[in-house]
Amino acid sequence: MTIDGVSQGRAPVTASVPAGRHRIEIASAGRTRTHEVDVAADRETFVQAADADLKGMGSIRVTTDPAGLEVRVDGVLHGRSPLTIDNLAEGTHTLLVAHGEGMVRRTVRVRSDETVDATLQVRPGGWRCSPP
Repeated sequence: MTIDGVSQGRAPVTASVPAGRHRIEIASAGRTRTHEVDVAADRETFVQAADADLKGMGSIRVTTDPAGLEVRVDGVLHGRSPLTIDNLAEGTHTLLVAHGEGMVRRTVRVRSDETVDATLQVRPGGWRCSPP
């Protein structure tokens, strides 16, 4: 595995990098998967690649009404809505959106090289979710 062309050894790897855009390359079984990752200051960023077959990666675009709600994917805080969460391994992920009055959980299926839209609305009487 390399970050910005510098070998980091075998995965799993934990590395500290400055804020900004970084290129991560993961090689296995003669195949290489490249990820461009934006790292924000004072935040942890997770990149997942699974198995020797290097599963595909996709994204979730999260929109809430009202905007500005905390968004977590698989328990990891990614920021406040609206936002797009990139570099998620293909498969099922749990989306959790928190509001002062509660939270809503939704299962989202991520597909390789696609962006899934997830829209969540807060209305009097409870939460409403758009169909997947």
